[in-house]
Amino acid sequence: MWGKKVDESEVLSIVQVIDSVLEHDIKPWMRVRYQFDKLQALNEMCKNDKHGMSAQERTRMRQTCTELVEELVHTTNKPNILAYCAQYISGNFRKIQQAVQLVEMALETKPDDVYINAKACNIYKKAGELEKALECAEKAASTNGYGSVWQIVELRLALNHKFDYEEYFCDIIKKFSEDAHVKCTHKNAALFYVAQGDFKHALEHFKALLDVCDPDDYILGELYWGVWNQ
Repeated sequence: MWGKKVDESEVLSIVQVIDSVLEHDIKPWMRVRYQFDKLQALNEMCKNDKHGMSAQERTRMRQTCTELVEELVHTTNKPNILAYCAQYISGNFRKIQQAVQLVEMALETKPDDVYINAKACNIYKKAGELEKALECAEKAASTNGYGSVWQIVELRLALNHKFDYEEYFCDIIKKFSEDAHVKCTHKNAALFYVAQGDFKHALEHFKALLDVCDPDDYILGELYWGVWNQ
């Protein structure tokens, strides 16, 4: 539902409908479902606010999200909802251990779930538990979680693991062979090697990217911008 772009008025309309439903005496599982939808709507609206909410509006909306999270973690054991709430709570470093506990509850129920492992990876990173974060990233990547393959690179670097990065990038391209993923892999690999000072491999991936891109492909602009910022 929240993967698509919606404007502020649409989100607020959805929230108003949800609120009208929540005013009624509905079954507990339905209340959880609607509260979770409301949480996602408001949270995404805060994160993607491009029109500039006032500080007062943002504070009020964040407070509503926090209240929804506090209620949901006591009224549901659904792993995906717990993982989402854990991710939200992890934004407050003082509550990072509560976030860890919640996401571990979710992992107990669905230990191989891509979504939950991706959330757990982010939370463990914030908690400084990098080995656990890496384990979750590897689980997510093994079950077609493309975003997690880059967390693996980041975490292996942070942990100073010996690792054949070029072989790893080649394996990513074989496993995720869709055009968009191939382009993204070459772009990210090129940026990785530039950051490492390995311009030979960076140039190889840049050339490979040129071979699969149109001259006006936006991803080339992303690469140039990334190199410029390094």
